[in-house]
Amino acid sequence: MIKEFECDGIWWLPDKPDGVPGTLRFTSDKGAILELNGSLRGLEKLKEPEEIILGSSNDGKEITLYKCFEDTFSSFDVKYVFIGAHFQKPEDIKFKNASVRYLHLEEWANPLDEKINEKERIIKYRLEPFQADINDELKISINFRSEYHYSRVERCIKHKATEIGIETFKAKSFEYYRKIIRHLRNFLSLGIGGPTYPLTITGSTEVNKEKKVKVFYKVPQDIIGYTPLPRDMLFTFEDISKEFEHVMRRWFEKMGEPAYNLYCMTLYNPSMDFEDEFLTLTKAIEAFHRSISDRKDRYEPEKYKKLRDKLEDVIKKENISANLRNRLIHHLEYGNQFSLRKRLKQIFDIFKERSINIEDRFIKDKYKNKDEFIDKAVNTRNYLTHYDKSIKKDKRETTGKGFYHLIQKLKICLETCFLIEELGFEPEKVEESIFRRWESIRRQWLPFSYPTF
Repeated sequence: MIKEFECDGIWWLPDKPDGVPGTLRFTSDKGAILELNGSLRGLEKLKEPEEIILGSSNDGKEITLYKCFEDTFSSFDVKYVFIGAHFQKPEDIKFKNASVRYLHLEEWANPLDEKINEKERIIKYRLEPFQADINDELKISINFRSEYHYSRVERCIKHKATEIGIETFKAKSFEYYRKIIRHLRNFLSLGIGGPTYPLTITGSTEVNKEKKVKVFYKVPQDIIGYTPLPRDMLFTFEDISKEFEHVMRRWFEKMGEPAYNLYCMTLYNPSMDFEDEFLTLTKAIEAFHRSISDRKDRYEPEKYKKLRDKLEDVIKKENISANLRNRLIHHLEYGNQFSLRKRLKQIFDIFKERSINIEDRFIKDKYKNKDEFIDKAVNTRNYLTHYDKSIKKDKRETTGKGFYHLIQKLKICLETCFLIEELGFEPEKVEESIFRRWESIRRQWLPFSYPTF
C-alpha cells in the first residue's frame, strides 16, 4: 500500500462503453484520484457518486475503480482501486483467496531461527506455511517467501516477504474480505502493541484463480515511521506458533466485539488526548467484562423489571419537568448493570484466580494497592463524565503524568484480559508477555512536562 503510481488510460462507465482518456494517480496518504480529459456523463448527474468506473491502462492492464465520488466535472475521488480485472457491478467483486502484507508483520513473524554454539551454527528457515481452519468457510495462513542462492562455498537465504493468506471455500465479496483484513489487523495490533496497516493486498477471482488482482486504498501516514522490536511486543508469532489454529479460532469467535474495537481506537488515534483515551479504555473494560461475566446483572432480570416498573410509575406521577422525567427513566434502563468499580474488582479477582500477579508487579509502583488504583480510575471517570466538583482533586488524576500512568495500567489490565480469557494463554505465558510489554512502556516514557488538567 505504500507504493505510489500514476496510470494513463481510457476510462468508461459499465453501461457507457465510450471511453474518455484520463490519468489515475495514487498515493497512500491521499488515496486515488482520477482526472479525465472530458466527462463520463451528462450534467444532470453531476456530483452523484458512481459505484464502478472501468479503465484500461496504456500498457494493457484492466482496472476497476470502486466507490467513486465526483469532485469536479472531470475529477473523481476513488476509494478502492482493483488492478488486474474488470468488475461490471459491485456484487461481481468477489475473491476466492487473498494475500496480505501488513506493516511490521515481518518483525512480528520472523521465519529465521539461528542457533549458535562453540561447535556449530545452525540457521533454519521455515518454508511450510502455518495454517488454521477458522470455520467451515474460512482458512487463515502465515506464508513466507524467500530466495535461495548457493555455490560450492556459500549458501544464502534471502527473506523476501511474510504474508497472511485468506482463503474461503467459496467466493466471497470484497466487503467480506475487507472485514477479515481489518480483524486480522486488530489481532496484529494487539500482538505488536501498536498500529499496523495493509501494505499490499492481492486477491484471486473466482472465475480465474491464476489471475491476480491488486487492491489499493488510502492508508494513514502518521505511524509509518514507527518500527517496533520483538522485545516491545505483547506477543510475537513465535509465542503462538504451536497453537496457531487454536488462537486464531478464538480470535475470530470474538470478531466485531466492542471491547477490541474500543481498544484499537486508542492505538489508531495518536492525536487522542489523555482524557479521551482514558474514557475509551474504561468503556472497553466495561464492554469486555459484560461479554465474559456469568452474572451480567445485579438482580434477577424479572425482579428488576418489576422494581423498575414501580419506580417508573412513581416518577411519572411526580410534578417534574418532562426532561428530568425522561432522564430518570433512562437511567433506570441501565440501573441493573454492574458499576465500573465492581467490574474492575471482578477483573482483578480473575487475575488472582489465574495466579497472575498484576497488583504487585504493575500497580504498586504508582499506587498503594489495587483498591487505590480502582478508586482513582472510577473517580476520574466519574469526574470526566459528570464534572462533579464534589470529587476532590486528590481522589482523581489531574496531571498529564498521572493520566499517562493510569492509562498504561488500564491497558495492561485489558491486554491481560484478552490474553487469558479470549486467546487462552497459559498464566505463566501471560506474565511473561505482560512483563515484556510493561518494560517496553517504561522504555518509552519521555522526560517532558505533561499537561495539567
